[in-house]
Formats: sequence, structure tokens, C-alpha cells
Amino acid sequence: GLGDVYKRQALLQTYSTLEANLDPKFIELLPSLEFGIDSHTEILPTLLEIVKSYSLILNSREFFSFPTFINIFNQLSKYFLKLRDDSFELLLEIWENLTLVSSTDTEASLFESFHESGVLRAILDSVFKEESLSNYQCSQVIQIAARVAYLNPQILIDFIAVYHQELPNFAENQDLPIAERKAVVKEMSLDEIVNKFLTIWIVCFKEIYDPKVKKVHILGISSLLRTGLYPVLSEFQVIVSMWVEMLEEINETNEGDCEKYHLNDLVTDMSPEYPLTSEQIRYHELCRKNDPAHNVGLKSFVTQTLQFLENQMGAQYQELLNSVNASLVENLQLFLGISTQK
Repeated sequence: GLGDVYKRQALLQTYSTLEANLDPKFIELLPSLEFGIDSHTEILPTLLEIVKSYSLILNSREFFSFPTFINIFNQLSKYFLKLRDDSFELLLEIWENLTLVSSTDTEASLFESFHESGVLRAILDSVFKEESLSNYQCSQVIQIAARVAYLNPQILIDFIAVYHQELPNFAENQDLPIAERKAVVKEMSLDEIVNKFLTIWIVCFKEIYDPKVKKVHILGISSLLRTGLYPVLSEFQVIVSMWVEMLEEINETNEGDCEKYHLNDLVTDMSPEYPLTSEQIRYHELCRKNDPAHNVGLKSFVTQTLQFLENQMGAQYQELLNSVNASLVENLQLFLGISTQK
């Protein structure tokens, strides 16, 4: 109604002052954001744009110190897959920003808040739908899991374990309407569920063509190797082939960046036709400084992952390498500049 229109204008006016800095008025307006989301208004994308601004300004602990945001996520994660495309993508961007503004000291609180606000459950529910999503949409959702796995692989597995405990059993699952049925049930072991998760992830990965996004997924799935879990180690050959394919395709700087990772940047050296908002510039800065896709070298990441596995596995490490196609291992060693021991 008209009230909504005024509210929207008021929000947008205040929103533009957010560009300067966090205005105390802005904090007072937070509950009205929730109102907009509760009443499923047409302005959801606008409201989410506002939440997105916050996700770029606050670190993740500050962000989640506002109950409004936890309530909004709880609300939206309930009908996450029913959101219109624009709102769906905005929500994923917000969640991804929060993983980027997270630092080692706010990590624990980030994961706790992701759990508490239903974010991780929404992600796993989406991935484990019996009526599976398109590979592209599924890869967008798994990208958040990839970000979490890179920050802390064990935490992602712990979440899957908690999720496992809350799954319906086989009979309950059969009774659910088809749209709500899951591809996993309580009777399965945790290993089987992790295996299912990786199988879906690997299929979706094949549909990713943007080199930067590919790298984000590779960093995430490879980090899971550190958990030493059998279902992850059993996909070692697939992960090695991801590494080799990626190393063939890109040529990173020593810092880990590459021109191909900037194909979709809004901020470029070419002056854009429209001046960028300070928010777009802020996002660009955040990525430049905090996104491992731009500042973690793939070669050194792979080398460290292999060293970690060798230290952890001892004699079994050689067996793991032997399980991989020999020419693949040779290619990998060439890229990493390791001489092959004969």
C-alpha cells in the first residue's frame, strides 16, 4: 500500500546516507526491514540490497549482533528456493560477503550464526532435494559451502553431521510431498551422506565456466581432504584432475591472482559509463583484499594440501597417489615443479 511506498522511500533515502557511514538512524530503521520481509512485499530485492550494504560494512560478528539479520535469514531460508531470481542471488551474495568479511577471530561466531539463522540448513536442504536443482543453481548454492569449507573444512562436516541427525527416516521421507523429499535419510551413515554431497558437488562443478568461481569451488572441495574422511579421500583422483585442468587453464601471479579472475568485475581500468557507487568499490576492495580466489596461489595451496596429507597419512599417502591415474600425477608434478622420484 501507500505506507509501503513511503517506507521504501524513507529506507532508500537513509540507505543513500549509509554510503557515508553507519548512521545511528539506520540502526533504528532495522526492525522495519523485517516488517518488509515478513509481509512478502514486492520490495524484497530493495530490502536485500540494504542488508547487502551492511554485509560489506560490518564484520560478521557485528553483523550478527543485530537480531534483525538473524530473523531475516531465518525467515528467508524457509522459502529460499521459492524466492525470485533477483532475491535468491542477492541472498547468496550476502552470505558470501559474510564469509569474506570474516576473520580468524570472528570465524567461530560466523559459523554459529549461519547455523542459528538457518543458512546452512537451507543450503543442505537445497543440495539434497530428491527433485534436484539444475546443476547451475546447485553450484550457486554449494558455493557458500565451498567458502565455509575453505575457512574450516571440519566445521562443514560437523554441520552435515548435525543435519544427518535431524533427517527424516526412510518411511517419513516417503510420506513427504515430492517437492520436500530428500535424497538422503537418517538410516544412511555419515560417510554415505558426505559421499552423496561430494557426488552432487562434482557433477555441478562440471557446469562452472567462470575461472574465478571455479577456483572458489576447487579451494573448498580440496580443503575437505584435510578432514581425512574416507568419502573425501576416495574422490582424490577427481580433485587432482580439477587441479590439473585449472593449472592448464590459468597462469597466476605469485600472489595468486589472474586476469581471467576479473572477467566479471564491475570495477576495471576502463572507465565505466556509469560512475560506480561507493558500495561497488567497497565490494571490489573486499574481494581484492580478502578473497582467496585473488590472493591464494593455487600451486602453493595444492602443494601445502599434499604436504598436509603426506604428514597425516604416512605410508598410506603413497597408496593414495597410486590410486590416481599415473599421467595425471605426472602432469600435476610438472605444474608444481616437483621432480618425480623413480
